[in-house]
Amino acid sequence: MFKPDKIKNILCRFFKNNEKIKNKIEQEIDYFNNGLWHFANGKKLGVGLSILCTILLRTAEFVLPVIILMGLGLKIRNIWVLCIAVQAILVILMFIPLTPGGSGIVEISMFSLYATFIASPIVAVFIAIYRVVTYYLTLIAGGITSIHVFKQYGRTLNIAVNTFNDRQRL
Repeated sequence: MFKPDKIKNILCRFFKNNEKIKNKIEQEIDYFNNGLWHFANGKKLGVGLSILCTILLRTAEFVLPVIILMGLGLKIRNIWVLCIAVQAILVILMFIPLTPGGSGIVEISMFSLYATFIASPIVAVFIAIYRVVTYYLTLIAGGITSIHVFKQYGRTLNIAVNTFNDRQRL
C-alpha cells in the first residue's frame, strides 16, 4: 500500500524484454493500490460490514458440518466441539497444496478425522453432502455468474480473446 513502486520494480525485473507485460503489471498494481486506499479511506460502515460478513462466513463454515450431521440423524450434543476442531484442522489443510489441484486431500482428511468418532458409512454420506454444498454449488454459481458476465460484456471479451489468439498464431 505504501510503496507500490518497489513492488513494480521487483515484478518487472522478470519481464525486462516485454514492455507490454511490464505495463500491464504496473497497471494492475496501480489498480490494486488504488482499491486498497479507497477501501481504507472509505466509509467505516463498509469496513465494518465486510468484517461482519467475514465473521458470518467463517462461522457458517464451522457450523455447517454440525448441521449436516444433525440432518443425518446423529446426536450432536457430545460431538459438536469435535466437529469444530476437525473443521479448524481442515481449514489449515485446505490451504496447503499437497497434490496438484489438491485433488482428494479434503475428502481423505475429512474421512480420516471424522471416522474417529462417527461410523464410516455415515461419514461417506456426510462428506458427499458437505462437498456438494461447499464445493460443487460454488462451481455452479460461479459458472452461472461467468456466463452472465460473458453475455453482458461479450463484445469487450471477444476483442481480448481475438487479440490473444492472433498473438498465438504469430
